[in-house]
Amino acid sequence: MDLKMKMDDARYIGRKEGEKLGRKEGERLGQRKSTLSAIQKVMSALKITADQAMDILDIPESDRAGYKSELSRKA
Repeated sequence: MDLKMKMDDARYIGRKEGEKLGRKEGERLGQRKSTLSAIQKVMSALKITADQAMDILDIPESDRAGYKSELSRKA
């Protein structure tokens, strides 16, 4: 295998890894957006606080500060 072929293979592998990472990040952001939307819908439908909505949705305590921050930015 010559140097050009090795470089092409490395680029291909790098691109595939980048695509894989991009998909994972996209999935993570999509899930976060969906959860944020669910929090807002529960809050609105039941006229409750963000904490109460997150209790209903079983959102871990460790994630709540981030969601609260995003909610306050959207308000």
